[in-house]
Amino acid sequence: MFRTLASILVAALLLAACGGGSGSSPLPAPDTAVRSATPAMAPANAWSVALSSRTAPPMAAADLSATQLFDWAEWAYPALFPSHEADAFADPYQYRFYPATGNHVGVAGGAVYLLGPASGGVLQSVGRMQDFACAVRPETCSAAVPGVSVTLESPAGIYEAVRTGDIARLAHIPLRLDGNLALLSRVYLLVEDPQGLFALGTSLGYFTPTGFDLHLILRPQATPGARSGSLRLHVCLDAGCTTRAPNTPLTVPYTVDVLENIALPPVSFSGLAYQAGTTQSVTFALPRHTASWRADWYQDRNGWQPVIAVRTETSADGATGTIRLDPLGTDPGVHTGTVRVGAVVRPPNGTEYEINSEIKVTYTVTGERKVYWFTPDHLEFTIPASQITTQGILTDFSYSWSFSADLRWVATEYLSAPAAAATHPLRENWCGISTLQLAWGTDGALPPGTYTARHVFELTDLGVKSTLYVPVTLTITP
Repeated sequence: MFRTLASILVAALLLAACGGGSGSSPLPAPDTAVRSATPAMAPANAWSVALSSRTAPPMAAADLSATQLFDWAEWAYPALFPSHEADAFADPYQYRFYPATGNHVGVAGGAVYLLGPASGGVLQSVGRMQDFACAVRPETCSAAVPGVSVTLESPAGIYEAVRTGDIARLAHIPLRLDGNLALLSRVYLLVEDPQGLFALGTSLGYFTPTGFDLHLILRPQATPGARSGSLRLHVCLDAGCTTRAPNTPLTVPYTVDVLENIALPPVSFSGLAYQAGTTQSVTFALPRHTASWRADWYQDRNGWQPVIAVRTETSADGATGTIRLDPLGTDPGVHTGTVRVGAVVRPPNGTEYEINSEIKVTYTVTGERKVYWFTPDHLEFTIPASQITTQGILTDFSYSWSFSADLRWVATEYLSAPAAAATHPLRENWCGISTLQLAWGTDGALPPGTYTARHVFELTDLGVKSTLYVPVTLTITP
């Protein structure tokens, strides 16, 4: 298999160090350094589509600058050198310090040194600069074939948005070949992937006479967040990669956007029978790029009458959502259900994703069981005659009943009215699921006075039927 063009400096350990700036050196004298047992270093995340080995003559140390080496180290080993830092100088070193990890990397007298947690807190020599020359500038270690070029087609980079824990998926790099293609009887590819986001394997996708797609397998990602970096793609013309396309390696920028899942805890609370309970609130972080979201109540117990009403709110910056659970008046007992939450996420690549979660809810209600209840028990309305319209006077009220009983509205009976109302239509009834509305005087001409009526309901509980009445009084003032 291709041997990597990159080389790891040392294995990471756990000890802090500090330093940086100019003046006295934060690194001990070079003659105190511990020597690395393997100056050639160990392989990093590099792999190819063909089996081969690579041997190339080293560059002269003078051809590689310390700044080039440090820049390459930041690209190749972001876990050790996670930021771009400026060079610092302290005799005899040119070096960089990385506050986030506490690591130093420096050069003195053509040798490369490391100090910090990555070296166990001791100064360590990890080789000569020429040991890294082919890794930093691989194009200087192989011959270029004139008359052939390889370029990135659009999109000249990778953007993938994935949900946390999603299965592996394909990303692709479109490549174009130009020039004397007769020279390309076979092409060998090497991809350097410092962060190890892509699986150790590739395949070639769609072919045309002048190009092809290189397919990469994006590993499942367990930690949310955006990861940006770049791959280096080497296009070689022989198995040993002693010849190459002249404009390679190509730098392929990428962003892997790992979308957050929605984490919601269970909710348990209590209340009194047939009374609205205290609102419970659950606030959570919405996934990045959330375009919309919703929450719906699903009751474990059969029956259409809900135990919980759900309201949703989104913060002004769109970063958090709040679910408010409003307990409704209901029978005593333990009521359970689920709030199902779904967020529609639209990342910059335009692909739409849905991220779902749920809240398990337990609502314990205490008190004596009632078969039915009305709000209020006796309806009274007082309305000035000037407010009567051509639709008459509309009055309504709400009612509920226990899950075990069947309650239905039968009729509205008008009991009394002023004599002057005899020539006017008195009623028009409308009944909803839990609301009853009554229209008095639909011609808009009811005279002042007192009107009485009663709503008639039929209740069936445990197989026994009974009739219930809700009195209504309407007073029209002059």
